[in-house]
Amino acid sequence: MKVAFAGEGTINLDDDQRIGRMTGRGRDSGSGSSADGEMEWQVRPSGTSRDASRLVVTLSWRLSGRLAQFNRAGLIQDVIQRLASMFTANLEASIKGELSAVASQPLGMWPLLWSVFSSRLRRRRSR
Repeated sequence: MKVAFAGEGTINLDDDQRIGRMTGRGRDSGSGSSADGEMEWQVRPSGTSRDASRLVVTLSWRLSGRLAQFNRAGLIQDVIQRLASMFTANLEASIKGELSAVASQPLGMWPLLWSVFSSRLRRRRSR
């Protein structure tokens, strides 16, 4: 199955409160599936030192249509978790000055799905 979502998104930032919200929605005309989601984040003091901060991120999404059938087995949750992990790693590297423009690569569907499937296989083998 090949999907290509077309959609739109918005980003709202409140620098004074140190919070942000990103929302998006899209529709795949081929499968009739639609997705919408949001990510909210807040920068909070970490309590360990005066200059340290903690980033709290909340993700939510809804998938409907033929693609929603994959959600039953937890596949979509695993993909979202993997995306969140990639986001966290890239954000930390960027903050530390370790992420270069050369290191940035477009997100490919097959490598992402492969990493999810291989992770699920490793979990099953370890049981």
